[in-house]
Formats: sequence, structure tokens, C-alpha cells
Amino acid sequence: MVLVMSTFSGRPAIEYNDKDGIFSEMCEHTNEAALKYVSWKLKQENENLAAAFGFVTDEAQKDFTRFQALFADYSFAIEQVPLYNNGDMTGSFKSVCEMFDVLQKYIGENEEVIIHIDITGGPRHSVMLMLALIQMIKFSGAKVGMVVYANVLRKKSQSDVPKGMIEDVGDIMDMFTLISGAEEFASIGNVSQIQKYFEPRGNISWCLNSLLDCMEDFSETIRVCGSYDSMKEVLSRLKNDITSYENFLKANSSNLCEQELFFGKLLPKIKNEYADIMPHGGKVATPVQIIRWCAKRKFLQQAVVFYTEWLPDYLIDSKLVEVTEGNVSLECEKHKMDWSSWKIYLFKSYTPPKETAV
Repeated sequence: MVLVMSTFSGRPAIEYNDKDGIFSEMCEHTNEAALKYVSWKLKQENENLAAAFGFVTDEAQKDFTRFQALFADYSFAIEQVPLYNNGDMTGSFKSVCEMFDVLQKYIGENEEVIIHIDITGGPRHSVMLMLALIQMIKFSGAKVGMVVYANVLRKKSQSDVPKGMIEDVGDIMDMFTLISGAEEFASIGNVSQIQKYFEPRGNISWCLNSLLDCMEDFSETIRVCGSYDSMKEVLSRLKNDITSYENFLKANSSNLCEQELFFGKLLPKIKNEYADIMPHGGKVATPVQIIRWCAKRKFLQQAVVFYTEWLPDYLIDSKLVEVTEGNVSLECEKHKMDWSSWKIYLFKSYTPPKETAV
């Protein structure tokens, strides 16, 4: 588990519970509550918390031994990584990099490591540090488990006994994955992050499932440089599925999960990025429009392949170029590759015969 250690508040210990009221622990430190909750939660699943690593400021360092003593009866050790410049923003990058190195070393020495996160303590900007660390952990291929926050609840009256609540904020952290996934699909046609976000959730609608399948088909068509006909077909389906899903959202917004409703807010951006190549007014995008769209997004390999394989047919079929000599098309048909067309051979390889001098 990774945490940013707070200093001791000086207030008496208070009782922390989880949302179900099953976990209950008297704690004098917010990080203590989060750490003990995760240890307890894992034991319910016949697992154990093996180690804890804390970002520690110069000020918190003074209380570190006292903090360790709160876990004298626990089997895991707590190691510290300096939060440089006493938690100032200027030391943040160095601190995150050092923690990442510590975690990488630990992962290399152990199998099947799951990293849990406590975002409770530390300076106000520590949540941003943890967000960066979470993305680095995911990028490295490690798995992020629980992300928790120990919240001290506001008293309703002076006579109320202070209470604490352990909150699971993993879904909020995952929102950033969904946003970056939507941006990735809008920019480069990759749907893998969005699929990964929704994969563990079985409560998404059939309509969203259909849209995700279509987005995957488009991603695959781009990746393998599919034919113009297959591209037209998948773009038509993508437009229809987006429209269907927008209508579905309007009609069923009160019955859908929060994650799905949040995804719906990202659809306008995706629509806008694909507007130039999706069917409009009964007309499909031309090869030129799709090639331009690919080049604009630096899909240079796809742009070159489409230019080579699509433009010859388009130029002749649209009569931008006309072949008036019948024997030219017959000659090209004779020499073309099985998978190709005579029009591609004409532009790529055909050489007119030299005129014979009289």
C-alpha cells in the first residue's frame, strides 16, 4: 500500500467505519484508519497486506516512529520515501520517481503484486502526486487495487461524537482512465482504454456494449488498413450506433450507472473528431476525405496505403480520370495482382508502349 503520511492532529482517537458498518476501528491518525481498513478488507478475502510505503515530509518524519508503533501488532513493515522540499511542488517529480523506483524493485522481487492507494494524507496537492503515481503504476503493467480515503465526518452538533468514514474512491480515480481513453479514441482510433475501463463492470447497457463493439471494429479496420468498402461500412455503423446510444441515454438516464452516464458526456468530443469522415446527408466520405483525416492525425502508414489502394479506383470511378483506349484496361487487367484491380495497376505499374517509327 502507498500513502502520503500526515502529521498527528492532536485530537483524541475517533471511530472509523466503512459504508456497510462492518469495519470499526478506533484510530488517532487518518492514515492509520485507511491502512488498517485495507489490511482488514484483504483478510476478509483471505489475503494479506505485505508492505506499506509512505511519502514522508520533514515535518511528518518527526512522527514516523510513533506512526509505526500504531501497527506493532501487524505483520507488514512501513517504509518511508522522502517527500522532498517538505512537500513543496518543486520536489514532487523527484519524490514520485523515487517511490516508483521503490515499487518497481518490490514488484521485481515478488509475484502478483497488487498496489493499494491511500489518498488521505499529506499536503493539499498530494492527491495530484498520487494520480501521477497511479498512472505510472498502470503504465508499468502493475495492478492497482483499492483506492481509499479516510474522511472525518462533520459533526451535526457540538454534542455529537466525531466519526470517521472509510470511502472507496477507486471509481473517481478511474474517471481519468475513461477520459484519456475517450481522448485516445478521438485522436488515434484506439479503443483499448475504454474497453479496459468497462471490462470489469457487468452492469452497462446493451446499447453501450454495441457501441463499444463498433468502436473496436473501427479501430481494427484502421489498424489493418482495411478496404474502402469495409471502412464505409464501419463508419456508417459507428454513426448509427452513436446516434442510437445518444437517444438511449436520453430515454434511460435514470436507470443507468454513473460511469455510463459520465461516458455519455464524452460522446460529443468523439462525434466532433469523426464528423469529417462519418456519413452525412446520405453521402459517405470519399477516399480523399478519409486519407486527409488519417494524415491529419499522423496515421501516415494508413494514409499512404489508402492513397495507393483507394485513389486509383476513386479517380476513375468518379471520372476525374478517364481511360479512352479499351486495350489499356485489358492490358492492366491481365497483369494485375489477384487481390488488386486494373486501375491500381494502371497508376502504379502500367507503361504505355512506345510508338513505332514509320
